[in-house]
Amino acid sequence: MEQNAIDIVSALQEQHQQITKQYNIWDKCWKNIRVEIQKETPDYATLKHYLSQLETWGDSFPKERENFTLLQSHINQNYRNYISKYTAQIKNWCEANNLSLTGEFPEYTIDGLLDIKIDPNENIVYINKRSKRNISIQNIGSIILQENKSLWDKPYNTKRFFNALREAYNSVCTQKNISMGEYAPIREVFRAMTKTKKKYTQPNFSADISRLLENGFFEDGGYIFELSPVRDSRKAILVYNRRTKEKVYRGLVKFTPMR
Repeated sequence: MEQNAIDIVSALQEQHQQITKQYNIWDKCWKNIRVEIQKETPDYATLKHYLSQLETWGDSFPKERENFTLLQSHINQNYRNYISKYTAQIKNWCEANNLSLTGEFPEYTIDGLLDIKIDPNENIVYINKRSKRNISIQNIGSIILQENKSLWDKPYNTKRFFNALREAYNSVCTQKNISMGEYAPIREVFRAMTKTKKKYTQPNFSADISRLLENGFFEDGGYIFELSPVRDSRKAILVYNRRTKEKVYRGLVKFTPMR
């Protein structure tokens, strides 16, 4: 019996600890809500995030459910207003920084190669699938400018990239038994290039290809460079023309000897 009693006490103690932990989480959320809602301009995305963590609180205190629902309605309405204002802000920010913007909240593409996804409930922005905390325009803008600079403003030697691309193409043709001068999958060529370039991402590759085409550099060393589309865009890379703002997907690449 003593052992059973000890087991019962242990189980109750563990349950109490879990309840205490949950109450501490709720208490922290309520404190954060109070601080945020008292601000002159509350961040309603942040408030919505905190409220989403309190759904179980509303179920645990049914007598307060009506007031909780009223608070949710108030915050949700202001949140919708926030989205409308946020969309206008990000458009204005892009215009002020001479960057193109396509898409609608919560997913945008900026300057062709930066895919942005906003998650206001978690206060997270995904930029080319990498997550960053804080979805304020100021924070996102700073990150975008850094990312954009890393893609477009880095030192770039057209001839050197052309040759590196051709070497990667030759390597893929050898590995995949593709005849030289025939089309090879461009993503395979990209992967071949990552073996000699550290931290070389697909957006980097897309920007480099795009700059090659912008410069009109299609032939060198007796070889002509060509791209071709594929039906499945998942097998392609994005090519972006910054002057015309045109975006196309290309999935095949080849180098043929000049005649």
